[in-house]
Amino acid sequence: GDPHNDIARARILASWASWRGPFKTQEVDRILYDMSKPGSRFDNYYPDWIPNAIASNICKQEHIENGASVVYVANNTAVAEVIDYSLKNWDKMMSHKSY
Repeated sequence: GDPHNDIARARILASWASWRGPFKTQEVDRILYDMSKPGSRFDNYYPDWIPNAIASNICKQEHIENGASVVYVANNTAVAEVIDYSLKNWDKMMSHKSY
């Protein structure tokens, strides 16, 4: 991949997990805590200055085709690098009509 878009160096600024199915609130809270707690395998991705970087909700109705499921959406700092790259190459892309 492009070295300018290094996801391994990125930090998750905000994220959201949407759970569908018979999940217990306590179970969901424990999983989300375990993801961002100090020392977890994901610890390096969450900044220390954001105490609760993962929002969530639970819909008791399962997905019609997939059953119990979860969707995780995250905004991270690697996005800024993609935008910077696009801005730097804007004139070049426009002159070649690559839009």
